[in-house]
Amino acid sequence: MRKLVIIASLLFLSCAAFHQEKPSAVEILAKADEEFSKGNYSKAEKLYTDYLTVEPLSPDVARVHFMLGKCLYEDKDFEAALSKFRFVTTNFPTSEYAPEADLMLGKCYLALSPRPELDQSYTRRAILYFRNFIESYPDSPLVPEAKEGIKQAREKLARKQLLSAKFYFKISQFKAAKIYLEELVDEYPEVTFIDEARLLLAKTYLHLGEREKASSLLKELIKSPEKKIARESERELEKLKDE
Repeated sequence: MRKLVIIASLLFLSCAAFHQEKPSAVEILAKADEEFSKGNYSKAEKLYTDYLTVEPLSPDVARVHFMLGKCLYEDKDFEAALSKFRFVTTNFPTSEYAPEADLMLGKCYLALSPRPELDQSYTRRAILYFRNFIESYPDSPLVPEAKEGIKQAREKLARKQLLSAKFYFKISQFKAAKIYLEELVDEYPEVTFIDEARLLLAKTYLHLGEREKASSLLKELIKSPEKKIARESERELEKLKDE
């Protein structure tokens, strides 16, 4: 008799489990948002994907694709994130999520850009997206974030210029070094290492016999807030006077 009771209980539990209702689309979406807020991006991504499977024509499609992009971005899958953000900007350009999706496209390209010495196509593309965002949404509270993205991207482009100049300077190709350095100084005056570039330009001028240009630049650089550069500029200027 006892065995029969146990078997009956097991059958009841099995049936109850079998007939247990699956979570609704609303519950799936709520759980996805909860996991995202906790930083569980992989779990959230799966739940958002499950939601789209259940509700492919939901009014929340734009938001869900945007959130999928955010999950992928946070998990550093920038290529996949790009496709999600682009889906939002292309198919839902007037949605409330389109502006930030535009910004995120720039952030994805910046994240994908390689070391300064390598090709910087992605870096330039990031700048284009950031500038487009600022022009399209000038009053957005996210504009400072776009400007910071531009600053980081320009820093990387300028660093590539400086590395090229240093290479040519090292192999005594001073005319080539001059081209890179003058372009850097003209195009990226705001970068953090501008005085380093200007000092190398002054040295390049000296090697090319352009003493007046070198002297003028060194006189400016002795006032540099970077003490090492100021001291080196002063030494170079003294050597120039003694010649």
